Amino acid sequence: MSAVRGTEGRRAGTWPGRPVWAIDRALLWKWGPWVVLLVGVVTSLVLGFAVGLARPHRQPQRAR
Repeated sequence: MSAVRGTEGRRAGTWPGRPVWAIDRALLWKWGPWVVLLVGVVTSLVLGFAVGLARPHRQPQRAR
């Protein structure tokens, strides 16, 4: 019974009896780099867009 509960908790990303924010370490190792990469790409895109809007004379965004 405990093995089934353990598997169920691992599938959900948490262990039974632990809070929700206590993420499984294997899950963190699997998805951590991708999350960091995604956050970095989104941040760079947002910063680049903000800089482009702040300085339109250097990099015109609407030039067609």
